Amino acid sequence: MRNACEHGYLFGKRTPFDWEDPDLFKFLMYRPILAIRCRIYTLIYSGCQKNVLVLKRFFLQLYTRLCRTSVFQKIIMESGIKNSFKDHQMQDVNLSRRPISVMTAVNFCELKISQNPNETLVAFSIGSGMVVSIYDPVTKAGGVLNFVLPESLTMLPEKAERHPYMFADTGLSALLEALLDSGAKTENIKVVIAGGAQIMDQNAEFNIGLKNHQAVTAFFINTNLSIAHEDIGGISRRMLSLDIGSGCNVIQTLGRGEVQV
Repeated sequence: MRNACEHGYLFGKRTPFDWEDPDLFKFLMYRPILAIRCRIYTLIYSGCQKNVLVLKRFFLQLYTRLCRTSVFQKIIMESGIKNSFKDHQMQDVNLSRRPISVMTAVNFCELKISQNPNETLVAFSIGSGMVVSIYDPVTKAGGVLNFVLPESLTMLPEKAERHPYMFADTGLSALLEALLDSGAKTENIKVVIAGGAQIMDQNAEFNIGLKNHQAVTAFFINTNLSIAHEDIGGISRRMLSLDIGSGCNVIQTLGRGEVQV
């Protein structure tokens, strides 16, 4: 196959590439999607669609050739960026070593604990259930529990044993115990709760949201812990997120905006 960087097809016509042409440089640099698409079409129509390595070789040669052009050199000098291929590789390595932010969903009947400063625990679509966030700013350990019912005693023992995070009594005990095992101290922790809305029961016939709130309040009273902030009741769904690095809780309520705690 002909050298992909010496000749190519642009808009269906075979044209020699003039690497010193500023218009071609702008085309390649500022319209990369169109340039890639043109090259892929070239490979397909020339019968090379099965040779995937041609694409990799083409873009590697394309980068190498662009680094040698005077137009590229001028822009690099004006921007103060080093243009050697080694420096480019080192920049990629440094970027790959940077910590990556992680968002972890805490679904219904789940408990998540984390000490990763780049992680955020998020509970979505909180209705009549409750989400409890506990965080220790000293050890930077945090956890989120997303339960839906107040008491495990109302269910069969087998179900309560299989799903301990479904209920307030068993889930809250597990949350606090897990945080203490990770090094958190009761005198440092901050508690934030959200939920207890009447989504499907706006006439309060079952009062599941209210009972969940009462169960959470009773638990923290019995453990001599105070609730720093609570966003409870109403008829709208909520979302709560806990940033492990900063300990910031964000509560978003449908139609009411968000609150940072």
